Amino acid sequence: MNFFAIEDFSIYLIFMVFIYISILIGGSLYGFVTLTMTTFAVAFWQVYTAWINGSRISFQITLILKQIMGIIFLILFWVMLSEITNITVENRKMKEKLKILERTDEITGVLTKSELIERFKIIFTSMQRRNQSGYFVVLRWAGLNVKSRGKTYYSGSIARIIGQVCLNSIRRQYDLAGSLGNNTLLIVLQNTNLEGAQIVVGRIKENLKKEERINASVLLEELDFQIHPIPTNLDEAVEFINCIAGECGGIENVK
Repeated sequence: MNFFAIEDFSIYLIFMVFIYISILIGGSLYGFVTLTMTTFAVAFWQVYTAWINGSRISFQITLILKQIMGIIFLILFWVMLSEITNITVENRKMKEKLKILERTDEITGVLTKSELIERFKIIFTSMQRRNQSGYFVVLRWAGLNVKSRGKTYYSGSIARIIGQVCLNSIRRQYDLAGSLGNNTLLIVLQNTNLEGAQIVVGRIKENLKKEERINASVLLEELDFQIHPIPTNLDEAVEFINCIAGECGGIENVK
């Protein structure tokens, strides 16, 4: 006796396609519901048809066994497909997180230098088109440990505090903050003047004073603020950033 006919495989192949589509649309749970409903519906229909037609008990038992085996096979297929789908989704999320991590400095939380320059180029083009001016604000601090309130804050912790304060002190939808290494942060302020840049510096200092994790007066002694107008030429502006990062002969400090 041929236990599984070609028609049986065709039916299960159709079920597999339905389960796959259901998982893609609604996830694993939706796929399992589809699996359960379709397999049990077909199973009861075949047994009912055999009973109505007066088929032998042995034939009805064979149908039941075939359906049980088919259900087990489809459940295993659902489990395998669900796992593959979950792994694929997790991998996609991990890749997205990695892309975010690649764009941000792991210590300060601000942009990396390469990401900062790429975004700056977009902002610069927009500023040129609108005939706007902008300013660079450079923050430098000594890479030393700071003792405050009976606790020692190491260089990484200090950089993290400064980075978060800078992000909370700028217009995130318009301005940029990036790490240039060597305990140096660069803030790009678009569509502003010198007074506006000075206001941002003042806001950073005020927010540092509100920082409860460290004594602001101790930290501010370690900080050096510089304000520079953004050059009107893109190549010069990018070279300026590289110089701030220490990748050229140096720049003239502008207070």
